[in-house]
Amino acid sequence: MITVVTGLPRSGTSLAMQLLEAAGIPPYTDGVRRADRANPRGYYEAEVVKQLPGHSAWLEEVEGKAVKVIHQLLPALPPRYSYRVLVMDRPLAAVLASQQRLLTLLGRSGTALSSDRLAMVFEAQLQTMDRWLAALPGERVLRLPHGTVLNAPQASARRLLDWLGEEATADRVARIAAVVEPGLSRAADQQAPGCGWPLL
Repeated sequence: MITVVTGLPRSGTSLAMQLLEAAGIPPYTDGVRRADRANPRGYYEAEVVKQLPGHSAWLEEVEGKAVKVIHQLLPALPPRYSYRVLVMDRPLAAVLASQQRLLTLLGRSGTALSSDRLAMVFEAQLQTMDRWLAALPGERVLRLPHGTVLNAPQASARRLLDWLGEEATADRVARIAAVVEPGLSRAADQQAPGCGWPLL
């Protein structure tokens, strides 16, 4: 079984990787992208993921681990492996606002698309993602709202453990919930100096 973390850029996928790590699922990451002000705990990314679908042999190394895969690349995952997918959900308005703050800090103009048009593009991409997810057994997909994780970390930890088939003991719940620092996440959202996946 390969555990996949996905979602739109700026939706909390790095945090999701940290939650899984605290739950005992080792992350698949190469450390190429270093921690910074935006993600002081790191991005938990692997550059090789961007080579999908052309190169996928590396997935053999991911069995039993968690890997971050941008939402657009989910359909490129080869069907010969078994996947369970943790989706971080965040309202499009919040995602777009976060990306705009990021681009402003970078001094970049970003996409020529208007916010409305960009939202439409993301909506279409998410529909494609949802169609791919619908082909998986329902119990293999867990959707965690970004805001709920920040505001109710213990409840989110219990949901995560239940999805993983692990007993939600007080110690386990506390260990996972301790990963969540709402102030850190919100500060990072304001200060993000870069994005691992290309912005549209």
